Amino acid sequence: MTHAADKQREKHLRQAFTITPLEWDIIFAYERGKCPICGKDITGSPRPHTDHDHLNGNLRGLLCSQCNRALGKAQDRRWGWTPVCFLKAFFYLLDHPAARALGYQPVGYPGKIGTKKYRKWVKNK
Repeated sequence: MTHAADKQREKHLRQAFTITPLEWDIIFAYERGKCPICGKDITGSPRPHTDHDHLNGNLRGLLCSQCNRALGKAQDRRWGWTPVCFLKAFFYLLDHPAARALGYQPVGYPGKIGTKKYRKWVKNK
C-alpha cells in the first residue's frame, strides 16, 4: 500500500468506525482471517468488509462480501428482520415445515427456478 493509501485507510477507519488500522488488524487476527459467519478465507484482496450495525453504529467484525451483503439486506428496516428472525431462519433451514407437514421431504429442481438450466431440466423429466 502506498503512503497516501495508508493515510486514507487510517482516516476512513477512524471516521467511520472509530478504530485504528492496528485495532482492525487485531480484529482480523482474532477472527483468524476467516469470515465468522460462513468460514470463508478473507485474507488477500479484496479486503474483508468492516461490518457495523446501521442502527447504533456498533462495529461487529470483519465479514466476506457475501455475508456482509446478506446481513445488510436482512437488516434493512423495510424487511423488519431482527436477531430472532435469524434464529428462526436457522431452525427453518434445519427442520423444513414442508417435510413435517407431508411426512416426507419433497425434492425438486436443485437450483434457481426459471433459468435456462431449469427449463432444460424440466424438458428432460
